[in-house]
Amino acid sequence: MSTNLPILLFLLFALHSKAQEEQMVLQYDKPAEVWTEALPIGNSFMGGMIYGDPAREHIQLNESTLYSGDPHRKYEGFNIMENYPEVMSALDSGKYDVAERLIRKHWLGRPQDLYQPMSDLWIDMDQEGTVSNYHRSLDLTNALHTTRYQMDQTIYTREVFASYPDHLLAIKLTSAGPEKLKGAISLSTLHEKTMHIEGQDEVLVLQAQVPGFALRRTLEQVESNHEQHKYPEIYNRDGTRKPIAKQILYHDEVDGLGMYFETRLKVKHDQGTIKYHDGKLLFDGMDKLIIYLSAATSFTHFDESPLNKSLPTQRTTQVLSAIENLDYTDLKSRHIRDYQHLFDRVQLNLNPTEPPKNLPTDQRIMQYHKGGDEHLVALFFQYGRYLMISGSRPGGQPLNLQGIWNDQLIPPWASAYTTNINLEMNYWPAELTNLSECHT
Repeated sequence: MSTNLPILLFLLFALHSKAQEEQMVLQYDKPAEVWTEALPIGNSFMGGMIYGDPAREHIQLNESTLYSGDPHRKYEGFNIMENYPEVMSALDSGKYDVAERLIRKHWLGRPQDLYQPMSDLWIDMDQEGTVSNYHRSLDLTNALHTTRYQMDQTIYTREVFASYPDHLLAIKLTSAGPEKLKGAISLSTLHEKTMHIEGQDEVLVLQAQVPGFALRRTLEQVESNHEQHKYPEIYNRDGTRKPIAKQILYHDEVDGLGMYFETRLKVKHDQGTIKYHDGKLLFDGMDKLIIYLSAATSFTHFDESPLNKSLPTQRTTQVLSAIENLDYTDLKSRHIRDYQHLFDRVQLNLNPTEPPKNLPTDQRIMQYHKGGDEHLVALFFQYGRYLMISGSRPGGQPLNLQGIWNDQLIPPWASAYTTNINLEMNYWPAELTNLSECHT
């Protein structure tokens, strides 16, 4: 009996681990309609929000170094000691409004620049029929996003992951049934003023430049705070607005400033045809299509102007060249091994009973108040660890207010690093949940 005990314990542990793996999935029975319903993937360098629409897949993309502005454009007109006596006198006299105006004018610099959205990947499917058996999921155990649906007798599947070892996003489209894959792949960006798209068969590239000046506050707020002197890009010395005054300025409006970026994708296929036409890659006649996507910016250092326009291209082509001789299975296996090295360190088991079977996560949340679904707590505990691993790894940037995911030119609170509490809160779970490597 004692001889069989280790085998029995191993089998019990394996069964328990398999059960936990099956439970660690966010799943939905309909596509995302808005950004906050999309599911996040990331590799610390790039982030993606996946909508999962059968007719038109949309993946909104971020790159963790992409910010507006330029480090050499900063306000240096403050001098605390020069105005210190005047401020203290106003406070002692109870003239708090006077003290506040003095502090705003002479003690405070400009807010930090705005974290910017990069680009959007679109996959428009040319397919006919009614969608059935729709399923969208994010597997936290393997860091894999899957969309699956059926149209007539054909089952379509999309699998997406963000690889930290290889610095890229990988997307695999498959069809199982009589119908082949057919459609168009395109890229877009909110930075349309500076956008340039080029391509050739199997390759599509988007290049652009983010604002050289971006302001979270409205002009009315700046003026009510008497802070026009901090923004010479849009205000004259007398505080009046310049003709170009607005919250966002691009390239020629602001002396050519602004960080450059590039999104580059390469498509691989074993059958069918792919051709570049009018800014899109048109594909037709295959059972499997794989997209490798790389992104980079001209960022070099926090105090250096990011104006090397060729740098993003050097970086994206280097990433895609490095995986030229690797197939999708190799990249996926390497991604999962790397991710699970961190994720598998911790399991949380709150209740031995089975979780609700096949119930979409949004419905589980709505029913949670009824009790009996402690597995949902464990799921969200692991979801937090997943986001930490996806957004903060060695070599990347620290998590900002929105991690590495943002779809707005003027995001809430600039998607900034607010070190009074928020940045610290982002990293509270790092040591507690055995993710010290993410605490960088």
